[in-house]
Amino acid sequence: FNSERYSRFTLQSYEERDGGSHVEVKLSDDVDDHTPSEQAGQPGGSPSYRPRPQQNYRNVCYLALGTLFIFIIGYLIGYVSHRSPRQEPIICDSEQEVGVAEEAVVESSLSWNDITSLLAQRLTPDAFNSRLSEKPNRVLIGQEELCQPKGYLAYSATGKAQGKAVYGNYGRQEDLVLLQSLKVELNGTVILLRATGQISLAQQVANVAALGVSAVLIFLDPKDYKLQPSTELYGHVHLGSGDPYTPGFPSFNHTQFPPTQSSGLPTVLAQSITAATAAKILTRIGGPESPLSFKGELDNVKYTVGGASSDDVTVEIDTWYWGLRGMRGVQATLKLLSGPHCCWSWLELCLRWYTQGYLSSLDRRAFTYISLDGVVTGHGDFKASASPLLYSLLESTMKEVKNPIGVGESGKSLYEKVSGVNFEEAVFEPMQMEDSAYPFLAFSGIPSLSFRFISQGVRHKHTHFLTNTNTHTLLHIHTHTHTQILCQA
Repeated sequence: FNSERYSRFTLQSYEERDGGSHVEVKLSDDVDDHTPSEQAGQPGGSPSYRPRPQQNYRNVCYLALGTLFIFIIGYLIGYVSHRSPRQEPIICDSEQEVGVAEEAVVESSLSWNDITSLLAQRLTPDAFNSRLSEKPNRVLIGQEELCQPKGYLAYSATGKAQGKAVYGNYGRQEDLVLLQSLKVELNGTVILLRATGQISLAQQVANVAALGVSAVLIFLDPKDYKLQPSTELYGHVHLGSGDPYTPGFPSFNHTQFPPTQSSGLPTVLAQSITAATAAKILTRIGGPESPLSFKGELDNVKYTVGGASSDDVTVEIDTWYWGLRGMRGVQATLKLLSGPHCCWSWLELCLRWYTQGYLSSLDRRAFTYISLDGVVTGHGDFKASASPLLYSLLESTMKEVKNPIGVGESGKSLYEKVSGVNFEEAVFEPMQMEDSAYPFLAFSGIPSLSFRFISQGVRHKHTHFLTNTNTHTLLHIHTHTHTQILCQA
């Protein structure tokens, strides 16, 4: 429409109103002075009239229709995606319907006497035994059953695996590379490994699992552990921290278990066996002779690497803790409390729970962590693992501590006894994941320190930690009856 602006006034005297002459001034911007007002869209001939601007109702209608269309499309998508599958009706004859109806009849209420009588009928020793019964874990070679091991490796996968037997030494990366250079096929095999203090059991299992083995058997070789051939091995194979069934969260009371699990849980079967059982397998696997670094001290064993020429070995793992099949989160806690051989793993798990529970504030409440776990395991040497910030602190402290491990060296300090030519090389070792100080250093960033007295020439913290021989009597033997003196130091 055309917009016009008018200014109109009349010069007229009172006596001229009846028909006399008058003067009218009209100003127009867009319309010619001689154009009638009716032609400009102004009805009534009033030059001061302004028409109301027209509203575009068509756009409003389009917007409303578009919104309604989007809503209908979303409703249809939700209906189709969440619609329950159609179930075919079950056709039952009249006799079945009567039977189902009779079974569906339930007492509307029970008295206390009824409840106690029902509990007395259900909670019987036989009922408990049937619920807690389980199939034993087994190891077979061919059709011959070699053992039903009592030891276990917590967090192992369960099931049954079968394959050719292969001997892989300690399961370190350099050992596996050497096996591959000898053209030994590892995929689908059952591999035997010696336990070592250099890497954890979890790292051993993870290394060989990456190469496609179906099961792992770990034993204590007499060359590394001066124990009886029938000694059982206990431990866990979770390559991570904390409870693997609550990854990233502490497994406190009322913790809900998420549907995800830790990526550090092994996907292959892992079982510990005795040295006597390992000797039976190694004598029957054949194959080329192993390298010199693979040699152990099992009696009458040639230590061949096995492979395609060996008999099939079968590993069956129903559960890794008696009576707790399928209870997942509770498994770890109760299992690791089952004996003195597991106290180290239980303590390690609790410390990881603690750091996970107070991770956001721990660095503001503590400035260092000093671990005294396993501080006395032998006699004759001293080792430590620490943050570089604490090297000088430990060095100055050792200079003030009287030497408790010297024989006939009174007056010397502990630093003078163990420092050697290079103090750091002689005393410090890399901090392993199973070290109780590890979560404080790795997750909270707190400078941490752990140290221990060990037997001279022993690479492990304590040879009895993961066995049922971890007793005070044997500790007293390993410390040469100096347990109290070492603890005092």
